[in-house]
Amino acid sequence: IDLAASVAYATTKLRNEASKVTYDAYHYINLIPGHELQYNLPNGRRVYAAVYLHEYRLYIMKATAPANGIPPLLYTQSFAIIRPDGSAIRYQTIYRHPW
Repeated sequence: IDLAASVAYATTKLRNEASKVTYDAYHYINLIPGHELQYNLPNGRRVYAAVYLHEYRLYIMKATAPANGIPPLLYTQSFAIIRPDGSAIRYQTIYRHPW
């Protein structure tokens, strides 16, 4: 159950940092499921975060920007898992972890 709940646990820890959550939703990249968050910190900075689980590894990406700064969306959206040969993994259907 620890593995199955790891994405939910990580996003809860991120939410606990926030003074205000502005976006909180299921998300996937290359059909690898996860969760995406955007929130404000008490000091006014914006945080863009994403969490994904793939083959027993939990990937947590987090980028911050000044309150009036340009959102670092390319950082969280450029995530890819690569094979040993350097090619990116892209599934044909939503990836399901082989519990």
